[in-house]
Amino acid sequence: MKAPEVLGVEYSFFKRKLKLSMEAFNLEKANLRAFAKYNVGWGFYVLGGISDALDKNSVRSGYLGAGLFLTNDDLKVLLTRSPF
Repeated sequence: MKAPEVLGVEYSFFKRKLKLSMEAFNLEKANLRAFAKYNVGWGFYVLGGISDALDKNSVRSGYLGAGLFLTNDDLKVLLTRSPF
């Protein structure tokens, strides 16, 4: 039986406003990715993390980002109020 290709762990804090996540993939090369995501409110979030955290050749890379999460109900409200 073949071992799984991806392993992951995710945990939420502060009523699901902060999420910490870590995943390992391509287990022969031991690639590890970890990130944190914080929901600011009203669908806005910020996140940051690191890819290839265990790489011994200094190929690690960090990232920061922000985004907007919209549901179907959010889109319905926005489109009914637009003057099309």
